[in-house]
Order: sequence, then structure tokens, then C-alpha cells
Amino acid sequence: MESETVLRVSQLDAIELDEEILEMIWTQFSNCARHFTTNVLYTIKPEMTALLRVLLWRYSVFSTGATFGQRMLGLTYAENYNSSLPLSRVRRILLLAFVVLVEWARERWGALLPWLSPVKGAILCKCMTYIEMLLKLVTLINFLSFLLHGRYPTLLQRLLNLGMSHTHKQVSQSPEYVYMNREILWHGFSEFIFAVLPLVNTSRLKRWSHNVVRRCGIQLPRPTNNCCPVCNQVPCMPHQPECGHVHCYYCLRANLLADEMFQCGVCNEPITQCHPMGTT
Repeated sequence: MESETVLRVSQLDAIELDEEILEMIWTQFSNCARHFTTNVLYTIKPEMTALLRVLLWRYSVFSTGATFGQRMLGLTYAENYNSSLPLSRVRRILLLAFVVLVEWARERWGALLPWLSPVKGAILCKCMTYIEMLLKLVTLINFLSFLLHGRYPTLLQRLLNLGMSHTHKQVSQSPEYVYMNREILWHGFSEFIFAVLPLVNTSRLKRWSHNVVRRCGIQLPRPTNNCCPVCNQVPCMPHQPECGHVHCYYCLRANLLADEMFQCGVCNEPITQCHPMGTT
């Protein structure tokens, strides 16, 4: 049976989802041990990561033939790219062995250095450096080939000749842009508000609205005693206008600069000047 073509972006997204799931589980484990004086979890991180990979493999690839990331996107491993047959048991075990053992060896090879002589340790470091450079070069070549042909997004899949297919028949879908349109609309509205608000004299607008409310016969609540009528807080650097009601210095000066007809918040008397509390 011939397999269907899987989009390149879907294959890459599945790989990224698998890495994110592993990272999220590791974060939860590390949070459990963060209150210890010495975080022993990090001393055995390669072994813990290998254990997590085995557990994820057991409940994903071993059970369903697909990783959790692939299942989220409706994908699954295939025996090869020429068919959509599910993975055999032997290939699933080989996939686990390569993923777990290679990653564990890459993170743990440095533990051998204390057991070797300085000369052998230097040779081992040099050999591992060349091996890592070679793997990065081969991985880059494999990724470029994947971009051209859409097959084998990882080097391991190419080595094991693993294909990828859809779990169900794909139907054409038209993308929905409702969420994007809503975000663009609100973003434009917020930009408009940020551009207009600095041009509005809020002090004059507040005075005008208070005068309209008073003319309508509505009694506004008076500020509490020993509080600034503007901010309704304990006065900072208390100052008094001609009427004698205590205000914050910054509240008075800011409103006087913005509105030359600023009125006292208690008696509604116009304010033209102010002086520190207790002075004349």
C-alpha cells in the first residue's frame, strides 16, 4: 500500500512537540527536588533522561507506533517511505535503543576521563570532538536533503529507513483567521488609544464632568478627612491653596500646569497658588 505524502512542516512540528514534552516532564521532576540543599537530580540527569525516554517510548511508540507529538498531528511511523505499514516490533526496539543509548553516551562520555591517564584522556577528548563535528556535518546534509525531498527529517530515521504517514485520510481544510483578525483589531485599537490619550487633557475633562454632575443636582462623595482630594491618599509633601484644604504637592502642581482653572476637590474654589502646610 503506497503511503501518503506528509508535509515537511508537520514532520518537524512532531519532532519539536516530542522534545517539548520531554522538557516539560523533566522540569516537573526537577521542581520536586529543588528544595534539597544539593540537587542530586542533576547528578544523574543522563540516567533520568534515559528513563523518561523509555517511559515515553513505552506508552507511545511501543503501544501505538507513533510518538506523542506525531499523534497530536495525526501522524505515525511507517515501515518505510514506500508503504504505510506500521512499524514492526523489532524496528520499535531498535528505535528505542538508538535514541536512548546514543543520547546517554553523548552526555556521559566525560565521566570516563577521571579513570584514564592524561594522555588517553586527551586522545578521547580529541576523538569525541571529531565525532561530534562529523555528526553535525552529516546531520546538516541530511536536513538539506529533507528540505529538498521531504523525507527523513532526522538522521536516525534515514539510518533505520523509517517512513511517516497519516493516521487517517486527510481532507482539504480552509484556514480560519478569526482569532488572528481579532488580535489585529485589538492591537490597532490599543495603538489608537495610546496615540490619542496623551493629547487629552484629563484634568480639564475631569473638572468639566464634575461641574456637569453638580449642575444636575447630584452630590459627589467628599474625600475623607486628612486625605488629598485628588488622589484620596495621605498627602505627600502637604500643601494648601487659598481655601486651606490640604493637597499633595505633586497633585496640585500637576493639575495647575494642566488646567489653569483647576478647582479644589473639597470646596470647588478655583486655585491659583499654593504654599506648604502651616505657612502663610
